[in-house]
Amino acid sequence: LKAKLKAEGLFEDQHKKPLPKFPEQIGVVTSATGAAFQDIRSTLEKRWPLANVKLYHASVQGVNAAPEIVQGIEYFSSTKNVEVVIIGRGGGSLEDLWPFNEEAVARAVFNSKVPIISAVGHEVDFSISDFVADGRAATPTQAAVMAVPDINEIRFLIEDHSRKLEVHTSGAIDLYKDKVSNLAKSHALQVVKQKIESAGTKIRSLRQTLEHRTVSLLHEQKNQLTKLHHILDKNDPNEPLKKGFARVWQDNKWIRSGGSFNNKDTFEVEWKDQKVKIER
Repeated sequence: LKAKLKAEGLFEDQHKKPLPKFPEQIGVVTSATGAAFQDIRSTLEKRWPLANVKLYHASVQGVNAAPEIVQGIEYFSSTKNVEVVIIGRGGGSLEDLWPFNEEAVARAVFNSKVPIISAVGHEVDFSISDFVADGRAATPTQAAVMAVPDINEIRFLIEDHSRKLEVHTSGAIDLYKDKVSNLAKSHALQVVKQKIESAGTKIRSLRQTLEHRTVSLLHEQKNQLTKLHHILDKNDPNEPLKKGFARVWQDNKWIRSGGSFNNKDTFEVEWKDQKVKIER
């Protein structure tokens, strides 16, 4: 299958889409109950809290895994409600990882309109989805690191540029002040002394304007980060559990309506501190 897909050009770099530099909407196709999603979400919260994470639950092993992974990829590709998608799972045996070697998954990754990072939790071996994806990460955590920048590094970069701008501006002003002083002492340039003084005043005004705009920009970005962080907290899917509500799970799926509940099957009730299995 690998040879077949390679011959068709699915692995070629020319088909790989660039990953966005500052994504605000990130899709994840994996199991809602697996550790992989928790690792991805916690890493994104630390590195880039501006991002809104959207989970499409899919089995990551077993006979239903490949079709559900394909459905998740096609959902994000068709709706285009995210800027990048992470697919994958934690480590496991070759059999556990096999859904990511299925042809249907490989073609869904290739045909996706949204860039995809494959993170199948194996350090050494590659899955076929790794070869087709626009980016390959050895672990789900590494995929989150690949998908977003570090907000602290961005802050340091902004501060560094601000300091350099201030130093360069101050240096330029001092340099031109010396030149103006020397020119002002020249008898031949006494006539333009007034114009030079006016230019110095204008330079000082521009410096103050630049400093004011720099401070305003940093303040605006800080407010935006705070706002997006509040939005992220508000959209926490576990928030209802913290308020005393419960979830019902059946066949590893979150039952959201009465029509989806099978009265004859075993089910689980989840609170914020535990999950109880109810045998029928």
